[in-house]
Amino acid sequence: MNSITVATTHTSTWPITGLLVFAGLTILAGCATQSVAAPKTIYQSGLNTIRLEADPDSSVNSHPATLTATELGTLLRNVRVWERRNAIHRLFSGQADRTRAFRDEEIVLLASHLAKGFAQASPAQRIQFRLSRATDQGEEETTAGWLSIRGRILVLALNEVHDRH
Repeated sequence: MNSITVATTHTSTWPITGLLVFAGLTILAGCATQSVAAPKTIYQSGLNTIRLEADPDSSVNSHPATLTATELGTLLRNVRVWERRNAIHRLFSGQADRTRAFRDEEIVLLASHLAKGFAQASPAQRIQFRLSRATDQGEEETTAGWLSIRGRILVLALNEVHDRH
C-alpha cells in the first residue's frame, strides 16, 4: 500500500491584517483632527496682500469685530516706530527719531480692507498684511505685520517697517 502524505503549510495573515488595521486607524485619526484652514485673501494687488490667517494664540481674540475705516485710519496714523540703540550708540548719535509706521497712502489702502477683515475674522484668525513698493533706487520697500482684537485692545505686530531689500 502506498501511502501519500500531504503536507500543508499554514501562512499567517497577521502581518497583512496588522498593516491594514494600522493604515485604517491612521486614516481615521487624520480625518478626526482639525484641518488648518488656508489663508483667505481679503485684498491682493501687485506685491500688496491683506489676508485672514490662523492665529496660533487665538484663544483670546474677539472677532468678528466692527471697526470703521476711519477709526482704523486714525489708529494707524498714530503708530510710531524707532530704531533700538544701545548706550554707546545713543552717546554718539542721541536718541533715535520716532517716525510714523504707515504713510498716508498705506493707511488709505489698509484701513478699509482691515475693517472688512475684522468683520469677517473668526476668533481663530488674525489679519496679516504685507505692503511692498519699488523705490526710486530700484529696491523693494516692505511693511508687514498682523493685527487682532483681544477684548478692547487692538494688537498690532510689525515684522517689517519700510525695510529695504
